[in-house]
Amino acid sequence: RPGSLADANDAAQLSELMTLGELTKIAWQHDVQVMIEGPGHVPFDTVRMNIEMEKAICQNAPFYTLGPLTTDTAPGYDHITSAIGGVEIARYGTAMLCYVTPKEHLGLPNKDDVKQG
Repeated sequence: RPGSLADANDAAQLSELMTLGELTKIAWQHDVQVMIEGPGHVPFDTVRMNIEMEKAICQNAPFYTLGPLTTDTAPGYDHITSAIGGVEIARYGTAMLCYVTPKEHLGLPNKDDVKQG
């Protein structure tokens, strides 16, 4: 998964998605449930493309994301940028959203950070 917007949609991310698609098929052949973890850092204008690729490559397996964070320039406000990305990816059918705290990339969250996330 991309660790920053600069890594988003690169060959490594797409290769991982192809591998997840293959592993999904194998798991389903053995009656194993699958949920695909999506990218955490995605430019806003590529959120739709990311979920559409996941659905196509992973045969509509449930997809969840940590956000996605749509900017790398807001340390301390990642809970807000991930909410923006979360709204966008929810529009296109993600199965589950994971919350992000303000401490993402800065440290370990406390109870209040989790509440804000």
